[in-house]
Amino acid sequence: ATCHGKKGQGDGPVVTLLEKRDNMGLKPTADQLMTATEGQIFYTTQFGKNNMGPYAAQLSAYERWQVVMYVQTLQGAGSATDTTAVKKDSIN
Repeated sequence: ATCHGKKGQGDGPVVTLLEKRDNMGLKPTADQLMTATEGQIFYTTQFGKNNMGPYAAQLSAYERWQVVMYVQTLQGAGSATDTTAVKKDSIN
């Protein structure tokens, strides 16, 4: 929530601070976020992108896929119950 905001709108306090410092030149547009594929979202959570750092050390692959599914709910592409579709044992 510190970056993406409570509703995933990209209006968290870190973004506000970076915008004041004019350090958000690589901020994606709303269209880019709304059309990001599962693979793009997963890759970003694993390796980072632009001002967002990687989360592979903090989140397991299973947890990163849960993030993907949550982002898809924000995109309107999935439902909140989709997180049960990925079985923890199926992802290393």
